[in-house]
Amino acid sequence: MFRLIRRTSLLYPLLYCVISTAVLLTLWTGYDGIRQPPHSEKGTKQAGRNQGQRDVSGKVQEGIPRYDVSHDVRGKVLEGIPRYDRMKDLAWSHRDNKWVRTAGGNKHPLTGDIGDHQNGVVDIEALELEELTNRSQNANPVPPQADRLVPSKTQLLQRADSWPTPDRVDYNLPMDPDKSWFCIHEPGRSYRVGDTVKVKIQAVNIEGQKKSFGGDFWRAKIQTLENRTSAVGTVEDHGNGTYTASLRLLWPGEVTVSIMLVHPSEAVSVLRRLRSDSPLLLRFRSKFRAGDEEQEVKCNLKMDQPADNICDYSNQQHGIWWFCEKPANMTCADRVSHVFLPRNFPNVTAEEGRLLEENGPFYKKTIKANPEGPDKIVVHDIERNDVEACMETRQLPRVLCAAQIPGRPPCRPGTPLQTPPAGFYLQDVYISTMCENQQYSPEEWMKCLAGKTVQILGDSTARQLFYYLNANLPVQDLTPKHVPPKFGPLHVRHQEKNVSIKFNFHSHPVRTFSWVNVTDIVDEVDLIDRLPGGRDTVLVLSIWSHFAQTYLSMYADRMLAVRAAVLRLLARSPRTLVVIKSANTRWNPVITTSDWYGYQLDQIQREVFRDVPVAWLDAWDMTSAGDHQDNIHPAKPVVLQEIQMLMSYICQMQ
Repeated sequence: MFRLIRRTSLLYPLLYCVISTAVLLTLWTGYDGIRQPPHSEKGTKQAGRNQGQRDVSGKVQEGIPRYDVSHDVRGKVLEGIPRYDRMKDLAWSHRDNKWVRTAGGNKHPLTGDIGDHQNGVVDIEALELEELTNRSQNANPVPPQADRLVPSKTQLLQRADSWPTPDRVDYNLPMDPDKSWFCIHEPGRSYRVGDTVKVKIQAVNIEGQKKSFGGDFWRAKIQTLENRTSAVGTVEDHGNGTYTASLRLLWPGEVTVSIMLVHPSEAVSVLRRLRSDSPLLLRFRSKFRAGDEEQEVKCNLKMDQPADNICDYSNQQHGIWWFCEKPANMTCADRVSHVFLPRNFPNVTAEEGRLLEENGPFYKKTIKANPEGPDKIVVHDIERNDVEACMETRQLPRVLCAAQIPGRPPCRPGTPLQTPPAGFYLQDVYISTMCENQQYSPEEWMKCLAGKTVQILGDSTARQLFYYLNANLPVQDLTPKHVPPKFGPLHVRHQEKNVSIKFNFHSHPVRTFSWVNVTDIVDEVDLIDRLPGGRDTVLVLSIWSHFAQTYLSMYADRMLAVRAAVLRLLARSPRTLVVIKSANTRWNPVITTSDWYGYQLDQIQREVFRDVPVAWLDAWDMTSAGDHQDNIHPAKPVVLQEIQMLMSYICQMQ
């Protein structure tokens, strides 16, 4: 009996040790699969799998499959179409929305997931699209958690306003782009696809002296002019007049480095002062009507008048501040319409104004390479066996098959923003490095949109998406004729497919050049809170442009309020697709809408939504990387690629 008790007492600890060891080994094996970076040597040797869907804590969610990135969804290969090894034999047809062969005058569509089938010439097989969506159908957005860290307004303002500013500015000695230069580090090195090239930038003033302080606003870019391939990089400010540009090499061939000065630090100092001193410079007016009497008064984000003399239309919980002068013998409820009065520019000195001239010598000028060094490098293919197979089976040019974009996950919300580049252009086709974006035809757009309501909410850059969809889809315009087409609310619908696409402008400040009814100015937080949500609801947000040269604190308040509304939407309807379209570059007027203003707003927006499971349209990257001129309303090929990115999220979440 004693021996039996003794054996039993020893058996339990032994079993406990065996079970504990097995559990620990299992956990370590699972952890080993997620701890490697996706492109690390060990991560590549794994079964070629992605890291899976993560929540905000970085943990892999149970029940959500990992994606086999070694598997590639192939487009239908057309018989009789030869393989094209040279990109110069190919051209992207924006009219036909497909790759065509230019040599010999014969146009052959190229199949695959990069560009084709605009007018139904080539269709992606339904089974292949279904295969892609089946792999991601269980990967729903992570439901928002109540304990998420919300960035404070102070943190947001510190991040946006951290631009280096010299202690003393001499506007008579600005940086001269004609005298400044750049040089490539290790120009003789054997570069391969996937490497990063470093470029030193030296700022020099108009007297030929090297600058000893930073704060200049640069844009770094690489491009292959022969086939219009291009991408942007990052620029690090060392605070002593030198900068380092880092540019990831994404495709093989001869690559040219291009460095553009957007603003010298002296111009940035002027812009900073103007926003600080003149945040209420923009002029707005409203009409009040009572019976036959009508009065027109001033309105703005703030009013320095006694409370009894103003009408307060603010909603501070929603980040909205708006005030109007109170007309005599009328109530605040008598306000009926709103308008923006343009061309009210701040007072600047002659030296300051010269720095901000749109066609002047200090605005968006490229600088030259050091005469002793090249501005080009040759990028070689990486040693991969799948390049030739890709060209053979997918009928794609070598530049795409050899590009450093393996293992891209499907386009789903929650995919984190990347350090630039977020993608690159091949002619007018944008290839994302974030996810496996595709080029769809309008017929495929309709298939993916069937049964869905797309609510676009924001400024005129968001309205461009509505215009493009309206012009290219067989939808009926339900917008009342009296509604201003540049303001809305706008609404189109396809009855049979049950597709609704709507656009609403955001709330104040609204720079509309024609009078609009105040009842048509929506509170975006209220609108989001009214959305039913669910898998058949798509919300697209782009709120930034009309906040340039105004209080950064007010923009931070608005974005935090919109973030809270989005989290409420995802909490009640986790399968809702929420898409954030970032700010984009523009050209003029510099003094009130500079890219420097837009960049700061964009930094706030990205930080606010960083940990929220939303989808991103990185319009800043898309407008910086291409070869179309900067414009507040980007060129149609750019808008098309924004639509294709949006559709990549919608179609791959079916």
